[in-house]
Amino acid sequence: MEKRELSLGILFIFLAGCLRPMPVYAQFVSLPAPGVRVALSSVFRPPVLKGIKVHPDNPFRFDFILDVGDGSPVPNQGGETPP
Repeated sequence: MEKRELSLGILFIFLAGCLRPMPVYAQFVSLPAPGVRVALSSVFRPPVLKGIKVHPDNPFRFDFILDVGDGSPVPNQGGETPP
């Protein structure tokens, strides 16, 4: 009897969800008109992993060699940004 009650409950919930109108949430996005040229964004260089150094005496210690890219703090220099 429990399976039948559970099945009827699930069926009721499914039908109740299908019959009532669901609210639609959408954000307004301002897009240019069709045929209008879109300006290019500025160039951005993300940080890039250049290499990994594994220490032979401690194989679970890694040093990551990174190219910091634009706007990333330079390690070991007090958090200064690169020129």
